[in-house]
Amino acid sequence: MDDLETFCVSANAVSKTFREDCSVAEEPQIQHDKRIEEVDANSNSTVRYISQMLLEEDTNEKVRTYEEELALLATERAFHDILRQEYYYTPEEPLLPDSVYQRSSVDGTNYKKSYDDERRKLITNGPVDDTHSTNLPLESADPTSALSIESLTARQIQKGIDEAMKFVPNIGEFFINLGSNRSNSGRNWQSRTKRNHNYSDLDQFVGRLPKQIVVYTDEPIRNENFDKVLLLKGQKYIEEDSMLRKIMQKEMTDHSRQIQAKLSNNKMKQDKSWRILESVDVRSLLITCSKAISVNNHPLAKELISEIRKYSSPHGDWSQRLAYYFVDGLEARLTGTSNEIYHKLVPQNLTVTEFLKVYHMYRVASPCRGTLVYFANQTILNNISKQTEKVHIINYGIMKGFQWPAFFEHFTTWEGFPPKIRMTIIEVPEPGLCPRRKVELIGRRMEDYAKSFNVPFEYEAIVSEWQNVEVEDLKIANDEVVIVTCLVHSEKLSDEAVHANSPRDIFLNNIRKIKPRIFIHVAFNGPNNSPYFPHRFRAALSLYSSFFEMLDSNLPRGNLERLIIEKHFLMPAAINAIAFEGPNRVERPETYRHWHARKLRAGLVPLPVDPKIKKDVINFVQEHYHKEFVVEDDNGWLLLGWKGRILYGFTTWKASEV
Repeated sequence: MDDLETFCVSANAVSKTFREDCSVAEEPQIQHDKRIEEVDANSNSTVRYISQMLLEEDTNEKVRTYEEELALLATERAFHDILRQEYYYTPEEPLLPDSVYQRSSVDGTNYKKSYDDERRKLITNGPVDDTHSTNLPLESADPTSALSIESLTARQIQKGIDEAMKFVPNIGEFFINLGSNRSNSGRNWQSRTKRNHNYSDLDQFVGRLPKQIVVYTDEPIRNENFDKVLLLKGQKYIEEDSMLRKIMQKEMTDHSRQIQAKLSNNKMKQDKSWRILESVDVRSLLITCSKAISVNNHPLAKELISEIRKYSSPHGDWSQRLAYYFVDGLEARLTGTSNEIYHKLVPQNLTVTEFLKVYHMYRVASPCRGTLVYFANQTILNNISKQTEKVHIINYGIMKGFQWPAFFEHFTTWEGFPPKIRMTIIEVPEPGLCPRRKVELIGRRMEDYAKSFNVPFEYEAIVSEWQNVEVEDLKIANDEVVIVTCLVHSEKLSDEAVHANSPRDIFLNNIRKIKPRIFIHVAFNGPNNSPYFPHRFRAALSLYSSFFEMLDSNLPRGNLERLIIEKHFLMPAAINAIAFEGPNRVERPETYRHWHARKLRAGLVPLPVDPKIKKDVINFVQEHYHKEFVVEDDNGWLLLGWKGRILYGFTTWKASEV
């Protein structure tokens, strides 16, 4: 036992001595570790300080960049206003750096909101409505929410914005600047968005389009601009158009003098390119190219297309403009891109207000529209008497219905009560989910004008192909005076080259079955319906040369409406005749003599041109328009043309008694 106690005491003494030695050895190591931690702490503080300084410099630089961008946007806005163009801001915008969001509310979030507000002011040119702010969902989120701005990475936010912008239509399609003018009907201009899952027959020759958002804007029913252009106002519109025509002529004369001055100074004659341009016959190059394409000589055709492009321009004289579009048609036929070219030329989003401006400018330059309205309206008035109580007008091809406001205005001088006008509008379906939308809008506009002139009026719209409308569909009453009009687009009806049972003949046979008191027809006199491509191309080139030369003689080259007329109203029909074949070629104009023969075969009888109408049209054209316009009378047709080429034919018919 004593030995055991002695061993324990010795062991405790050894253990105590060992612990004391270890403690003495650890003291230097602890002190060394403390010194290292102090150095690391100082180093980290220095690194954080430098990083913060650099980050603040970068943030300030970003802020200055966005401020400079706002100033640049404001400057661009001023130039766009000068050019009278819609202002669109479409470039992709990078997000503000995360450091801006992490700063104080004074120069962080508020700066982001201020930047967005300023940007919307520049785009919409109006005050900012905070209730529709684009960053409202982010700024109004709960700070504790997992979707708050602090918890989203820049990539996530940018991705969300990119996805959302796919469903935001172009701002320019929502706003129509009409100044102080508003619709008299009190309708609000609102926009609604619908997906287009429906395709029309247009897909057969322009190709199926990818699924996209279709934006419909409620167009004005009537305003001061409509009244100014469409109403007669006691022939005051003729004086206003004449004054505008003189302004145009003066501008063109000044431009010609400037060209002559340059030529007299030999500045342009000495230019080699000018001498070459004077000697090049672009018309011959176009005809040669069409022949090369018809025999599949592609190398020569490509070479000629490149050569023609050197001497063509959409802003030059009439021959350069014509060559610019016709060479596109030849290239489309050669490369198989007809659908793309045609789709670019067909006006897709032209509002009725923009169409009204183009219509007015075309009426100033050419007597075709004015003659059409006067001929149709006066012929109808001549076939109804003061004892007539009901008139049923069956209108094939309404277009925009611009001829009818002046018709209702005539009843302001009518003795007694005007008759009840019932109109049946027959129009082909409009592409999209609302095939009746166009004709219903036109019907409401006509209702508004009829009401303002105290004319009893009702209308019905039939949306169908013309040849498919039977007599029973028209619901003709026995006590009605029936008048049929076809003033536009009869050249779009197919013929026997496409269908054995020609829709044109069916259409004329249906009119004979209706037995109207009078059938008023306006035909586009186009000889370019040959099945042989070189002949059809030559005829189209000759026909549209007259239109382009006519516009060049009556409108300045820089006139915006002239550019729209040439590109979106004349050229789609020309390109369709050049670049398409078979059923896809929907533009098939015939001469007025061909139409005359068709009507005789259908059992219709021509009526002579009213002498007073003929005299009024001749005086109207000679007194107010270019001297090269001609008016002639041929076998019951009143013909209107330019430099001897007939452009339109106006005629009246009735059903045969046999």
